[in-house]
Amino acid sequence: MPTEAATLHTCSIRALTQQDLDAVVDIDAALEGRSRRAYFQRRLATVLVQPGQHVQLAAHDDRGLAGYIMARRALGEFGRTRPSLRLEAVGVAPDRRGLGVGRMLMD
Repeated sequence: MPTEAATLHTCSIRALTQQDLDAVVDIDAALEGRSRRAYFQRRLATVLVQPGQHVQLAAHDDRGLAGYIMARRALGEFGRTRPSLRLEAVGVAPDRRGLGVGRMLMD
């Protein structure tokens, strides 16, 4: 099993794209025990309509999508005056858990 340092070195962060849909659905289904394809199709499509309001990132390594994070930018919600992110979904491939992929996405 690779060390966290090795994973962080070989994993890159990039924008999540529509081409990642199948891999995102597969990772989520492994976590949830069922497919939520329609939900992720809607989440990925929102970036096309309101790109400045969403942050959707992919952790990618030599084996493909290692994990993802989806968040919506918020300003003024819940009485807050500073911008923030509201997490919508986070997932790490089962064979990459414990290697720092989630931490990398959060950072």
